Amino acid sequence: QAAIRKGAFDQDVLFNAYDEFETIGREVINGQSCWNVRMTGAETGEVTRCFSTETGLQVAATEAGRQLLYAEYREIDGLKYPAVMTGTVEGQSVTMTLKSVSHAPLPPETFALPADVKALVN
Repeated sequence: QAAIRKGAFDQDVLFNAYDEFETIGREVINGQSCWNVRMTGAETGEVTRCFSTETGLQVAATEAGRQLLYAEYREIDGLKYPAVMTGTVEGQSVTMTLKSVSHAPLPPETFALPADVKALVN
């Protein structure tokens, strides 16, 4: 379960994976005032998330020595996504920029096994 959660596209909003929530303070991150919330779960461990006091959107997440910053939220098909996400681990930073999102269904052939792999399965 924990591996599935960590690999999920929407892992940052899977709040039902946590058993306890505690507001532990308020701070300013990237110029935004936010509430720090400690979230813990038996299978998920502990993570601290910071939610904007103005919008309620997630500004940052800290877990196991890494920090993720979320910025430039955009609404796409009625859902809000952070368009810019910056992760920092041990002094190294990586910034990801969301270019597009599609909610269109994928054709079944997208998941079809290649012939050589299918032969191994049979």
